[in-house]
Amino acid sequence: MKSILNILTLLVVFTPGIFASDKNPADYALTAHVLGVSKHRTAGGITSAYDYKTGSWTYGSYSGSSSLQTELRIGNMTYLVNRICKEVEVGRDYPASRDKKKVHLLLPDGKTCDSTIEEIHETGEQGGPTPSPSLNR
Repeated sequence: MKSILNILTLLVVFTPGIFASDKNPADYALTAHVLGVSKHRTAGGITSAYDYKTGSWTYGSYSGSSSLQTELRIGNMTYLVNRICKEVEVGRDYPASRDKKKVHLLLPDGKTCDSTIEEIHETGEQGGPTPSPSLNR
């Protein structure tokens, strides 16, 4: 019994990260600034289909859809992502990491907010669009 307690004590002492949070702030070396959130709605409409078996047309309608998009600035790049967590506030900076398809924000409570990247474009130093080169010589 004593040997089992000694082994458990050694495991707890030599593995300090076993009870720690799995979110390491060092993994979020980038800073993401939340520029804004916008809601886009696509209009509904009327559809029609021809049934070749009966030779008649059928008509219907659809209501459209809406999507929520968020703009984030990381360095000199602006990312348009598909959704954002409700805890994220516009105008604030968050520690971030990025991979090929997603942006990951580290929230103050230690949770992460992951969003899929839909679009990326470069911004100028002031945060606006990159100016086009002058054509005057």
